[in-house]
Amino acid sequence: MTFRKTLARRYLCSFERPGPAPETESGSGVPPFEPVGITPGRSARRPWFENLLTRGKRRDTLISTILVRRPARRPGPEPPEGELSLQEPPVLPEQENSISGVFMYLPMALSSLAMVMMFIRPGGGGALGTAMPFIAGGMMLVGAVAMVGGQILRVRIERSRRLSGDRRDYLRYLGQMRGRVREVVVAQREARAWNGPDPDALWSLVRTSRLWERRGAHDDFAEIRIGVGEQPLQTRIAPLSTKPVEDLEPLCAHALRRFINAYGTVADLPVSLYLRGFAHLGLRGETETIRAMVRALVGQVTVFHAPDELRVVACVNDERMADWEWMKWLPHCMHPAERDGAGPVRLIASDAIELERLVGPELADRPPFDPQAVPGRDEPFTVIIVDGGSVPQGSRLLSGGFRNAIVIEVGIERMWDGAPHTLSLRVEKDSMEMCELDRSGRESFSHLGRPDSLDLPGPAPWPA
Repeated sequence: MTFRKTLARRYLCSFERPGPAPETESGSGVPPFEPVGITPGRSARRPWFENLLTRGKRRDTLISTILVRRPARRPGPEPPEGELSLQEPPVLPEQENSISGVFMYLPMALSSLAMVMMFIRPGGGGALGTAMPFIAGGMMLVGAVAMVGGQILRVRIERSRRLSGDRRDYLRYLGQMRGRVREVVVAQREARAWNGPDPDALWSLVRTSRLWERRGAHDDFAEIRIGVGEQPLQTRIAPLSTKPVEDLEPLCAHALRRFINAYGTVADLPVSLYLRGFAHLGLRGETETIRAMVRALVGQVTVFHAPDELRVVACVNDERMADWEWMKWLPHCMHPAERDGAGPVRLIASDAIELERLVGPELADRPPFDPQAVPGRDEPFTVIIVDGGSVPQGSRLLSGGFRNAIVIEVGIERMWDGAPHTLSLRVEKDSMEMCELDRSGRESFSHLGRPDSLDLPGPAPWPA
């Protein structure tokens, strides 16, 4: 199919569908590309989805047709794998008993003293001869004490030198391992940033081969980044089994503990949500922050998924329509067959009944939610945004859900009931928390990170 855009007031989109598509190898009748009108503007400050619209110098006539081909998906950086084994810290050397040195040198000292006493006779040679035995004995005693003390000191010095060498070698080893772990962190960041780029960088992917690169058969289809937070290191750090802590060298053991605490997790990595695993996502907290996060989520799904495999619809009341009116320019938010005076029907309604009428039986006739279902062109995955729209009691939008669909409810105030295949997040400006129920049925929250955000498109100046 070919999308054609023209201008009415400021922008008016109309789409032209040619004849039947040629047969493919699979016989599905769908060509290996999905065209859409894309002409990026000259201003780098415009939001990425405004770059999907063509701008011209005249306000009354502007028509362009551009085909977007979907080549084979280009592989991204491989995430690190495996395990990183660390050596155990050195063990404290056993204390040697110093009394053994005393018993080793004491017999030598006593034998030397006895020999001196045998050759020096007391009483001969005057006063000097009388005092000589005592002088010799004293010298021998001092020598024996010095000999024993030297032995004790030598043992302690050798122990300290050996311990210092082991500590120096182990800290050098940790420094080398630190360099290897940092390489793993860089590789993990590149791999995660490839699959979940920053929302402000999505516009740069529009004119690349990565546009709509994910197919329904891919494992990461509908796996979307919603924020950034602390994530485990993908390469597991596995220290070897060690002896009791009291037997390890204290400084090395503390260095190993700090190493594991510092590199066991990586900060500011993309936090992804597998949309196909949930029938309902409830968002509570600061409403403007929630809307900015949902805009970023819509940006992710519309850049990486084609409009015939994923659709975005909205149930929004009139008061909040201005926050979601920009979605009417997305090909994912346009009916594939129905048309009105402005072109394809925009899948935005103010209540659930009107929304089901707009989408048609393609959504209403779907069976209940099934997390194992695989989306495709016959049943595209549908993201349903509810922001203040009227939803009657018992509607499937809030209970049961639809197969290959998720309902994202903005600004809910009710408590989470823990229903299966539902998720509740509390979103603040710098915090995103997941709701859980404890054994007593009370809510508890675990920190996930910081939510993503994408600003509303502002008016772009027309060229002179």
